[in-house]
Amino acid sequence: MKWFMFFICFCCVAGNMYIRIDPFGVADRIIQFLEYHKINNCFERLEGENELHLKCLRDGGLIDVHVLIDEEFYI
Repeated sequence: MKWFMFFICFCCVAGNMYIRIDPFGVADRIIQFLEYHKINNCFERLEGENELHLKCLRDGGLIDVHVLIDEEFYI
């Protein structure tokens, strides 16, 4: 029973874990994400220096994609 509870806790924590991307592979990972979700045919709008808004088509419908650089440091 103890191991079962450990496994359940591990699965819950693993879902919120960050996985390292190679330093020069970030752009490739973003492209994979967009391709996997079938996001294409986008229009862009910049909001200041740290925010990019996209209006894109996916399966014939219009969706919003937001990329935000959050420079706050959490401990």
